[in-house]
Amino acid sequence: MQSGSVGRRSRRCRNAAIVSGVALLGATIAAPVHSADPDAATDRVKTATPIKHVIVVIGENRSFDHLYGTYLPKSGDTILNLLSEGIVGPDGSPGPNFAAAKQFTTSGQTSYFIGVDSNNKTAYTTLPAPTLGGAPNQPRMTSPPFTGLTDAQLAAIEPSLEPDDLFLLTTGATGAAVTSGAPDTRIVNYAALPNGPFQLTGPNLLYDTYTGDTAIAFTRCGSNPTAVLKISQRTIRQVASTISTRLS
Repeated sequence: MQSGSVGRRSRRCRNAAIVSGVALLGATIAAPVHSADPDAATDRVKTATPIKHVIVVIGENRSFDHLYGTYLPKSGDTILNLLSEGIVGPDGSPGPNFAAAKQFTTSGQTSYFIGVDSNNKTAYTTLPAPTLGGAPNQPRMTSPPFTGLTDAQLAAIEPSLEPDDLFLLTTGATGAAVTSGAPDTRIVNYAALPNGPFQLTGPNLLYDTYTGDTAIAFTRCGSNPTAVLKISQRTIRQVASTISTRLS
């Protein structure tokens, strides 16, 4: 009788110890989840929509200033771009600090390098004429901009686009005789561009048109490449459409 009583007490003690151990382990595991989350404070902020973070994917050889170079933030927010730094004005024309974004040329190098001494580089008087850089000159059935495809076929190629935006996959060819090796004459003043950021869009270069690689020479420390202030609306609309799709 005494032996059975001792056995039951022993089992109760072991069970209590196991329960306590599990509870302690649970508390140990749960505590860091909240304290280690760097976005916890942001997640608690009340927003007009459930969206608290937006990730913008920008194509190769394009930069933040290509999309937001002249963007004015809303609701008292701040931004660091070409406009806020006084490099350009709201319309993209040169600002008071335009020279801060000037580009340079240097002599040939015999090995890999990522920069040169200031004594070994010379500022351009005018920028080299931007080239077509491989931008497609005519629509094709096999590559963008497409031609001869139905909306269903276009939707299969780019399912993130809204039906009303599928036509953007068929527009934007340069219309030039070649795809590379020639200046892009659609750019206003292409042969005599001042040394600094220049406007890419214009009367002959709409938002949905293709362009070449406009990264030129060196970039100044802390700034993005000069060249265009805005890129194709195609890219902006695709990003917005993708975000909308992911949230629906």
